[in-house]
Amino acid sequence: MDKTLEKIIKLIEKDYTSYFAFENDFGIRNKTVDNWKRGRSKSYYKMISELAEFFNVTPNYLINQTNENRSEPPTDDEIKFALFNGSDGVTDEMYEEVKAFAEFVKQREQQKGKK
Repeated sequence: MDKTLEKIIKLIEKDYTSYFAFENDFGIRNKTVDNWKRGRSKSYYKMISELAEFFNVTPNYLINQTNENRSEPPTDDEIKFALFNGSDGVTDEMYEEVKAFAEFVKQREQQKGKK
């Protein structure tokens, strides 16, 4: 199974209890996913954009060999690393203070827009 199909299968299995339910919701014939898994069809490549939109991921995520999907929000650890140029010595209190300040700035800018 190629990486693209592995990602599609993981997304289906995360959100659905059966392939049938996914096929029904996505609007494809029954047994389509089974045919993909058995290597009988690679029609999912023709549906990359639609599958990406359906699962709220980027098409690039599905077709590239990376597990990075930027349509998902970054983790707290990734944010800490970016804000503090690494995460060594960053306490939860420091992180909460930065988040509170960011929220303050966001609200201040929204208030400016209302005037």
